[in-house]
Amino acid sequence: MERNKIGNHIRIKRKSFPHVRLAFSQFVSTLRQPNVDGETEGWMCCGQTFSRRSDINKHVGTTHAATVATCALKLGQMQGHQTDPISSDGDNTIKSAHCGCCHGHDCYHSSCFSGRCNESQKPLFWTVERCLVNSCDATDTSLDDLRSGLLHPLLPDSLHDMTRKEGVVLLFYYYCDLADPWVAKLWQVNLCKHLGLTGKVRLATEGINGTVGGSVEAARLYMEATMAYPPFRGMTSQDFKRSAGGTECFQELRVGVYQELVPLGIDPCLVSYKDAGPYLTPVEFHEEVARLLEAPKGSNAPLLLDCRNFYESMIGRFLGSVTPNIRKFSYFPEYVEKNLVLFCSRRVLMYCTGGIRCERASAFLRSKGVCTEVWQLHGGIHRYLDVFPNGFFCGKLFVFDERYAIASNERVIGACNHCAKPWDQYNLCTTPGCRQLVLACTSCQTEGHTVCCRVCRAKGASQALINGEHLREECECTKSRERVPLEAEGGTSLWSDEILLKQITESMKSTPFKEDSFK
Repeated sequence: MERNKIGNHIRIKRKSFPHVRLAFSQFVSTLRQPNVDGETEGWMCCGQTFSRRSDINKHVGTTHAATVATCALKLGQMQGHQTDPISSDGDNTIKSAHCGCCHGHDCYHSSCFSGRCNESQKPLFWTVERCLVNSCDATDTSLDDLRSGLLHPLLPDSLHDMTRKEGVVLLFYYYCDLADPWVAKLWQVNLCKHLGLTGKVRLATEGINGTVGGSVEAARLYMEATMAYPPFRGMTSQDFKRSAGGTECFQELRVGVYQELVPLGIDPCLVSYKDAGPYLTPVEFHEEVARLLEAPKGSNAPLLLDCRNFYESMIGRFLGSVTPNIRKFSYFPEYVEKNLVLFCSRRVLMYCTGGIRCERASAFLRSKGVCTEVWQLHGGIHRYLDVFPNGFFCGKLFVFDERYAIASNERVIGACNHCAKPWDQYNLCTTPGCRQLVLACTSCQTEGHTVCCRVCRAKGASQALINGEHLREECECTKSRERVPLEAEGGTSLWSDEILLKQITESMKSTPFKEDSFK
């Protein structure tokens, strides 16, 4: 009820109370979604897109009234003609700063906030965002952080090298206690747009998970800024996995707040990253896999578990691994429950793309209390391939962007869906509205085999509809798939081929691992 009162107050007083009007307009400006020409295309907030200014104003006034009110109060206090530069009294009130270039008047230069005053005045938006951040829990951002300018360390003169053609894609995550992910979202949106990055970033009370693409210089500045943000100060450069790419690898920039960093489908309070299994470095994991492949097979033998989806393991996986035939990570808990006997009294070594899924998956598996040990590959397949490009991982590494896969060796384990020819390059089903991935070789594509199933082929070029809604993640053909399979006794190990293992062993003898790439 109190929140509604504040919201009503803002809507009524916005035009007559300058601090509220300014805070309100600047808050809305942080939600703007520009088009390619830099013009306003709409506003995005709380997972919704608004095309009219009146609609976004109504949404902010109703849903984010408390935050706007806090910003307005802070702005009013900052303009209270205090004499101390950004100081704090008993209630952590930010006071106005004075500097020489402002001739004693109240100063809101971003450089003055960071102790570096110059003649270039920044928009008051920077001040408003500092108020937004300061309104969150004290464990996130302190006044010292505001004073040091960590929220916006990047100025236009830092962006001298953004037009270089050479690009990179960053893959990263960091688990931590993030008191107010909505504030972090505003910061991430502004940071990525400032650097010209595209990609996807997920924020939750348990941290950050993302993949972004851009120029090498933009990526470097992004890493520095993210590692400097107070809640993420525990991050290091090794938390960012790099691969060749750029802004073209993503259609747009999407930053959102979710309940989970990765959708396991269980409340993070019930299955926490803090209970995850211990790490194995790529070198340690490599040695473990070598011993596993040489060990006699049996019900109590160590188990190498792929925590990814079936379409990922179809084109690349570790030799001798169990690859669950599931299409979503949220099915993993059900897979474990259905195949609990598979894990009883066994030592489990698990892996995924970059490591984030193993954090929660290992915590869930450990909570079952049936395994003797549960270990996870630190940095995932991505980091392993940095050290062992010709190791025990066969095929390509699936990635969730327009590239679909990246390769470190020439082995092909995938097959064309139509002729079974070795093939591992995914394309989207060509039926409008369908988002299924299709493995179709060049010859089959030429013959018109570019759809995921007979249902989509029958639809042809017509719009794919079910109950009036566009197909997105699932097609009718997915209904014929078993949601969660029951593994055979001992688990499936599709790639224990002795000839392939011999080839890998010979290849590794001639190609020593890149130990320095993990330092």
